[in-house]
Amino acid sequence: MCTYEAGVGVKSRKHIQYCANRLEMLLDAGVIPIVVFDGAPLPMKKEVEESRAKMREESKREAEDLWREGDSKKAQKVLARGIDVTPEMAHQFIRILKKKNVEYVVAPYEADAQMAFLYLASSVSLIITEDSDLLAFGCRRVLYKLDSDGYGNEINLDDLKELGEFSLLGPDHDNFLRTCILSGCDYLKSIKGVGFKKALRYSIAGGDIDKIITAIVRENKFIVPLDYKKNFERAFLTFKFQTVFDVKEKRLTSVTPIENTSYIEINEYTDKDFLGP
Repeated sequence: MCTYEAGVGVKSRKHIQYCANRLEMLLDAGVIPIVVFDGAPLPMKKEVEESRAKMREESKREAEDLWREGDSKKAQKVLARGIDVTPEMAHQFIRILKKKNVEYVVAPYEADAQMAFLYLASSVSLIITEDSDLLAFGCRRVLYKLDSDGYGNEINLDDLKELGEFSLLGPDHDNFLRTCILSGCDYLKSIKGVGFKKALRYSIAGGDIDKIITAIVRENKFIVPLDYKKNFERAFLTFKFQTVFDVKEKRLTSVTPIENTSYIEINEYTDKDFLGP
């Protein structure tokens, strides 16, 4: 019933208890967790957030109809698609974290970027999440589907070299990131008809985005939007330089340092608000 209560806005602590149980399990196992919460909406995700808000409303209406028809199981599945973590939920869990002296961070914008920063700065050794974006951000060890017994599925990017075509991407993470963006991400919709397999093929054969777009256009199978290259570049830079909070220095910074970066494209932007103002 936790799904229903969260989906329709009924006050409950079941979801908080779920998080508290996972937290207790980690602490009992000797894990030192740092919990990260989302912050303000990121400008690059405005279109996605608007679409998700619309989907949540549609899911709520559909679930209400299913509930009236007596199909509670299907109603809960539909509601699960549209549940959003509210500031009140986050605040309730933060109170528990404080009582247990567990460190937490409210990201300036996306929790994914904040977790990536912590990982890349060697402040944590593993990320536990349900979001595949962490791999695109450059986190090499990510644990998914953590259950109540402490089991989950670990993905280690270093193992990609053992997986057929993935090995052809080479050791440069940028090739993997280009593949992820090309196949569609929160910052840029994919070119219609280009899924992950085709994106992987283009990335292996191409190189930078200019060469990849040239290869796609040459095939004359897909329509490439006129602003695709620029939007692709902005998505790439958002993964690299999104605004995060440096806990040790107590200041805003970026996922990876902008100063003296080899990605000179970032210097062409006088307005970098798309990274998080």
